[in-house]
Amino acid sequence: MNSKPFGRLTSKQQTFVQHFIANGGNAYLAVKKAFPSATAISLRSMGHQLRYNPKVAAALEFWLGRTERETFCELLETQLREAVPGSAAAAEFAATLARVKFGVNGGDEVS
Repeated sequence: MNSKPFGRLTSKQQTFVQHFIANGGNAYLAVKKAFPSATAISLRSMGHQLRYNPKVAAALEFWLGRTERETFCELLETQLREAVPGSAAAAEFAATLARVKFGVNGGDEVS
């Protein structure tokens, strides 16, 4: 893997990206390969942090042929799923996702 985005990563990040792509997008397994001594609890957190690290995201976008917008929408969808239903955070994630994905502003009706 030789690309500018990939070359900007640390060796651990490069290992994560290689295994993330090879295993079909399982961040937990990719982190386990990059950080074999990490605890199970740490692996999940690190997977999320690495997946959305701007440099790692750029390398993944390059290799997966995805745009920054698609990656950002995926992050918003994840945050929306994890937010408490009815919370201010859930409402903000939903509004931001609607703006980014569909060009809908707060208060606009989608017909």
